[in-house]
Amino acid sequence: MAGSVQSSREVRAFDDLTAQERAEVETFVTPVAVKAGTVLFCQDMPQDRMYLLTSGRVGLSTTLTDGSQGLHVTVGPGESIGESAPGDSPGYLATARAIDDIAGYEIELARFHELRRAYATPAFKVLYRLALGLCSAIRHLDSDIASRPTKFTGPTQPPSTGMSGRVHGLSQDCVGFLRRMPFFEAFTDTEINSLCHSMRQWEVAKDQTLFTEGDPAASCFVMARGQVEVTVERGGHLMTLADLGPGRIFGEISLLDQGPRSANCQVLKDAVLLEIGAGEFSRLFREESRLSFKLLEAVHWNLLAVHRALLAERTGKASRDPSWVLV
Repeated sequence: MAGSVQSSREVRAFDDLTAQERAEVETFVTPVAVKAGTVLFCQDMPQDRMYLLTSGRVGLSTTLTDGSQGLHVTVGPGESIGESAPGDSPGYLATARAIDDIAGYEIELARFHELRRAYATPAFKVLYRLALGLCSAIRHLDSDIASRPTKFTGPTQPPSTGMSGRVHGLSQDCVGFLRRMPFFEAFTDTEINSLCHSMRQWEVAKDQTLFTEGDPAASCFVMARGQVEVTVERGGHLMTLADLGPGRIFGEISLLDQGPRSANCQVLKDAVLLEIGAGEFSRLFREESRLSFKLLEAVHWNLLAVHRALLAERTGKASRDPSWVLV
């Protein structure tokens, strides 16, 4: 498909770029259109590009080592395919074939990663929109999985109202805990300290409700100690999605896409939670500093892991991993 990124308004990934930034994006982003049946890439091929879809559907399938079929799912407009997280093999994890005639954008990964390593503003803005696309895809998959009728655990109980507990600045133990978390491994000590100034430490007793399904998002949390149960209400019953322990981050998706909470979170064991409020979360991303870029990168990699686990869960090809839960 001929044309430039500047001429297209189909994908929000490029809506807030300046003319100069858009020109830089065009060095690694190309509009594409392909016919139904076209293979975009094959499993285990060297990974050199990803795709952002604006119309049409693509089927993703994997072949297991014994030759049997593994994952088989469909993705659609607004979703991206072909990118993997750090530590993955350099080859594509699945084969992608167009189900319909599709349109979208081809993103050259080498150049994109080069700009990401340089903390370039155009890469930040494109990455932010890709993260929003993942949020949308995750919400769809999470809703589909939660609709299964086999996981009800008991009648719905009225939730307690409001989160309460002792709240104060971060202790040195919690600052040290953040430094050891894989989520923050790319952050310098200075950046960790700066982030800590944007956080509050909560000590929350067992049975406290942090938030309920449908609530507006007020914050996200890092679990330093304790246990949190994540549930949804379906048909007058509660269905347990996951139990989250120390090191888990939860609640960031609702802050990122400004959608409502999609689950209930209740403390099962006395917990220490590190909170980033919605205002601070938004401010960090508006800054477009090196710290905000690293935070976006960490959130994006986490979204990729959540999305992959949800896809596997949907097809019954993986055991439950609480890292996929969406709140």
